[in-house]
Amino acid sequence: ILFFFLWFGLLQFFSATLVEDYVTVCSKTYGYVHGFFDLSPNMGLNWYFFMQMFDRFRRYFVALFTMLQFIFIAPLTIRLHEYPIILVSAFF
Repeated sequence: ILFFFLWFGLLQFFSATLVEDYVTVCSKTYGYVHGFFDLSPNMGLNWYFFMQMFDRFRRYFVALFTMLQFIFIAPLTIRLHEYPIILVSAFF
């Protein structure tokens, strides 16, 4: 895990030195994935879900959909701790 974060930080540092407006680049790449800004029809079901819901609940469900992948980490790790290959493949 330390190796991953070391390389991730190093690559982010190099990206920040190469790009003059790094905050905008981060918001356009990571914000696009976690913000659900583009709600045009695609292969996933997220766009349909967000088109059918009321606008006042949008912030709640954006947070829920973003955190959904992190909600499953602890239960899957507890259940599959004896099978590390299956655990790793479940996260991908």
